[in-house]
Amino acid sequence: MFDAEYRPGDNLYTNSTLAIDADTGKIVWYFQYTPNDKYDYDEVGSQMIYNVTVNGEPRKVLGHFARNGFFYTLDRTNGSFINAAQYVKNLNWTKGIDPKTGKPVEYDPAKKMQQYAVVSDRKSGQVDVCPDIQGGVNFFPTAWNASNHLAYGAGIDGCTPLSVDETRMGGPFWNGGIPTRAKRLGGVIAAVDMTTGKVKATTELDYPNYAGVLATAGGLVFTGTIDGTFTAFDDQNLKPLWSFNAGTAITAPPVTYTVNSKQYVAVHVGGGNPWNLGLLKAAPELENMEGGSSLFVFAVD
Repeated sequence: MFDAEYRPGDNLYTNSTLAIDADTGKIVWYFQYTPNDKYDYDEVGSQMIYNVTVNGEPRKVLGHFARNGFFYTLDRTNGSFINAAQYVKNLNWTKGIDPKTGKPVEYDPAKKMQQYAVVSDRKSGQVDVCPDIQGGVNFFPTAWNASNHLAYGAGIDGCTPLSVDETRMGGPFWNGGIPTRAKRLGGVIAAVDMTTGKVKATTELDYPNYAGVLATAGGLVFTGTIDGTFTAFDDQNLKPLWSFNAGTAITAPPVTYTVNSKQYVAVHVGGGNPWNLGLLKAAPELENMEGGSSLFVFAVD
C-alpha cells in the first residue's frame, strides 16, 4: 500500500467514493481523492448526505472528511467536485487541491506514477508524511447539524516517518502488528460550514481522537481521546466547555438519548487495539494507563 511503483496508474477505484445503482449494481459515478496513493489514504470514512444552498443554489451534497486531510464537498447526484478545504494543521503530501478538478495540484493524468509534494519511493529513504498514515479522520463517526449548517469531524493530527522497502512484506512500520512511533501524535476537531465548504473552527487536541463526534441540538459537540478525556465543546467555536477523565482510553463514539424528557450522553471507555497501544508508547505519561471496559453516562443540564 506504500509502494506505488508496484501498481502504476490511478488504481481505480481505490481512495474513492462510489455511487452504485442499488437495482443493477452498476457504478453511476465515482470521485477519486488521491490517485496512485502511496500514503495509505484510503477513504474508509463516513459519507455525510445533506441538502444545502451553495452559492445561492440548492444542492444535494455529499460531504466527506477525507483521510488525506481535506474536507470535500461533492454534488451527490453526479459526483462533480464543488470544493475542498484543509482541516488538519499538519499537511505536506500535496501543495493543495485544484479548485476545478478536485485533484491534488501535482496530479498529471498522463503519468502512471504520480509525484506529489512528498516524494516517497524506493530511492527517497525515510520521509515525514503528513497527515499521519491513519489519516486525519479515519473511520471515526462524523456529524452535522442542520440548524447551524456545520459539519464536524475529529481525528489525528501529526506525521508519519515513512520509508519504502520493497523486500519487506509487512510494510515499513509494522512490528508484530504494532506500529512503532518515535514521534507523538496530536488530535484535531474541526467544524466546516456546509454552505461554503470552508473550515469555520478547529481545536487542537493533546492526543489522537479515535472516538468520532456527536453533535446535539443544544449547541454541544462531544468526543473523547485516548488519554481518557471526554469533552463537550461549543458547537460554534469548538472551545471546550466541560470535560471528564475516565481513566482509560476512549475509542468509541458517544451516543445521546432521553428518558422522561431528560437528556443523557453515554460513551463506552476502555480499548486496546494495536493502533492506540502503539500511540500510548509514544506518550510516556500514559504508559501505565489501565485497560478495562465501562459505560459512562452523563446527564445534560
